[in-house]
Amino acid sequence: MSASGPSIHASVVALPQGGVMLLGPSRSGKSSLALALIRQKSATLVADDRAFVEVNADGALVAMAPEQTAGLLEIRGMGILRIGTEGQMPRRAEIALAVDLVARQDVPRLPSPSYLPPVNDLPHNDIPLLRLHAFDQQTPEIITLALATIGQQGFAEDGINKWPDDA
Repeated sequence: MSASGPSIHASVVALPQGGVMLLGPSRSGKSSLALALIRQKSATLVADDRAFVEVNADGALVAMAPEQTAGLLEIRGMGILRIGTEGQMPRRAEIALAVDLVARQDVPRLPSPSYLPPVNDLPHNDIPLLRLHAFDQQTPEIITLALATIGQQGFAEDGINKWPDDA
């Protein structure tokens, strides 16, 4: 993946169950939610605000930060924070879950199965897509639970996901 490769306006974090791509317009809370996942769920920052993407040989969407912003997280009201990556190779993550950040009133109570469309015309494996509000207190918990269920098994046919054994 090179600096001239395709990119997407997103923040990306990695958790043990897989990468999470946070999508939304400016000021929707991508960086704030990435920070919450890092602080509350021990996520690792992959990219903030802009990520390069590619599809690997297995069809998985992989994201990585541009070299000039690798390890940097913008915290509104505080500025730029370096998150322990000096001298390290830029991190990469296979995306297992995408989250479209929406206004609180636009979060569906019972979402219908939805998947991330091709990114920059790159066809990839199905990636479950949830619509959540970045600033709700339970959003980091919902993301980690969704990774352990929907991110690993896809959407349940009957709409009832199984509680993960390791939760």
